[in-house]
Amino acid sequence: MANDLPLVVPNGVVEELIEAVGSDGVVDLDHGFQLGDVVRLREGPFAGFVGVLRRLDDNGRVQILLGMMNSTIRVSAERSSLEPAR
Repeated sequence: MANDLPLVVPNGVVEELIEAVGSDGVVDLDHGFQLGDVVRLREGPFAGFVGVLRRLDDNGRVQILLGMMNSTIRVSAERSSLEPAR
């Protein structure tokens, strides 16, 4: 809202919410992610990188282990920046 008027929602937000609705009608903001899942970052400096989900927190943050240059680095990101790696 801005000045008591609704703002335009960015493209894709409504569609993502619809996809996140389970059979029980509840929105699953984790998109079914579980620790150990292989995920891809959709945005940010590591966009396109694939890693293993190591932590989900209640504040919408995740921690992912990425393999880079013969080592593993820990990256924190917003949960909304993840998608399942296919």
